[in-house]
Amino acid sequence: MYTIRTRSPYHIDKVLSNVKARPVTIQLPIDSAALTADSTTQASVTPPSQDWIWRDHTIRYQVSGTGQPLVLIHGFGASIGHWRKNSPVFAAAGYKVFVLDLLGFGASAKPPLDYSLELWEELLTDFWQAHIQAPAVFIGNSIGGLLALMMLAHHPDKAAGGVLLNCAGGLNHRPDELNPVLRFVMGTFSKVVSNPVIGPLMFNEIRRKFRIRGTLQQVYGDRTAITDELVEILYQPSCDPGA
Repeated sequence: MYTIRTRSPYHIDKVLSNVKARPVTIQLPIDSAALTADSTTQASVTPPSQDWIWRDHTIRYQVSGTGQPLVLIHGFGASIGHWRKNSPVFAAAGYKVFVLDLLGFGASAKPPLDYSLELWEELLTDFWQAHIQAPAVFIGNSIGGLLALMMLAHHPDKAAGGVLLNCAGGLNHRPDELNPVLRFVMGTFSKVVSNPVIGPLMFNEIRRKFRIRGTLQQVYGDRTAITDELVEILYQPSCDPGA
């Protein structure tokens, strides 16, 4: 159980101020048949998983396709599996797709570190240097969206563009702008989840499968997409030591 911190407050508008606006056109000539591929077809084209050692920690990743590099960055609590229906379609459309489990998630190592957005940004820049070395389009969901934005703002030489999906989750609030009552509530909650005794108890309750399914029902417009497979993708890594 761990919480995420930032060495400095990261807000969407602050990061955006460092992004130089420039028109980017990304065409996705995707065959309609690929969009309706069933799970059997998707499984047959799922690329093999590979491991990369980063600062003595194992990072799980997949690579598929050829062409313009795309980097898919998952959100909090998710993993490579969250992109299982997207990466084969992008690869079939003529893109080289890189998907990785951020440190602390999925099948990547879960060491007892002080996790932060900056740490994951360093992971992404080193991954780019080791495996891509060409301007890539960074596509991120939730926290992954904020990381994609950080890559555009801080590493324009590495980023050809970005796509943000439900960017940053709850990390784009401004604590200093909250009213006193809400600031107290948020501060108290942060202390509670960081408590070495109470925090793990809360995490054990939150990661139960029925709660995962309930959370997905709140954010998925298409309820049919909430399958047992998806619940397992989120549940299994949460059972790893250090999760």
